[in-house]
Amino acid sequence: VDFVCGVTRCGDFRGDASEMQAYVSEHVSKRTVDSVMGFHTGYGAEVVKIVPGYRPEDTVNKGIGVLIRYDIKQWKARAQADVKVQRRLSYKSAVEDAVYKSTGGLSDEEDGGSESGVQSGLEIMRGIVSDMGYRVEENRLT
Repeated sequence: VDFVCGVTRCGDFRGDASEMQAYVSEHVSKRTVDSVMGFHTGYGAEVVKIVPGYRPEDTVNKGIGVLIRYDIKQWKARAQADVKVQRRLSYKSAVEDAVYKSTGGLSDEEDGGSESGVQSGLEIMRGIVSDMGYRVEENRLT
């Protein structure tokens, strides 16, 4: 494994869908810092591209996700304002925490229901990983 990819959301975006690319570019160029993307880029993630339609129920982000990639062989955390690790988490807690942060703390009702969101997310991730040239084994996705 060389890279770990995921799709996150913008925590502070408040605009139209047509403004998302510019907003993400502002974060990448360090002219602004988004709290959720900043968490990831502060820990070494690279922003790859926006993913329209990733999470349709996320009306704040207009359904758009942000594909990020961690180069785990070259990983090194970068300094990021207000990024603090308060305690060591178990694997399950870390996953739950990441899901909570990636939804911006939305409840299941606001997020469209966690199970449907997870399935939708898995389908999109399957497509992204497949597009990157990797074979996707169905039984390893859940």
